[in-house]
Amino acid sequence: METYDCIVAGVGGAGSAALYHLARRGLKVLGIDRFTPGHDRGSSHGDTRIIRMAYFEHPDYVPLLERAHQLWDQLEETRSERLRFETGLLQAPRVDSSWTGFSEAPASTAWRWKSSKPRLRRDASPASGWPTP
Repeated sequence: METYDCIVAGVGGAGSAALYHLARRGLKVLGIDRFTPGHDRGSSHGDTRIIRMAYFEHPDYVPLLERAHQLWDQLEETRSERLRFETGLLQAPRVDSSWTGFSEAPASTAWRWKSSKPRLRRDASPASGWPTP
């Protein structure tokens, strides 16, 4: 019977990345999935994805996200192919919202990790000359 150092159940975005990095470290790995590769039933299927750097959930995500960007860069270099395209993100709560967590926490996260990304004022509009990255 064949044996493996690690078996990963689910080879979507996270599972296949885990397999890739485990195999690079010399482990004998096996990935299994309920569906045929390239299916449309996974949590990360579709044409687009976003990796936010400002998280209202918790600022400790930021170092993980920075590492994710580094790994995407390494993968692009290995494949000699551009795989990631950076764009801007506008997070906007309802104007009448009294909850500031959605807009304030990403700003404090960015400050904690010294992000140089611009921050819009609550009253900003295209006419006011939104900052450009």
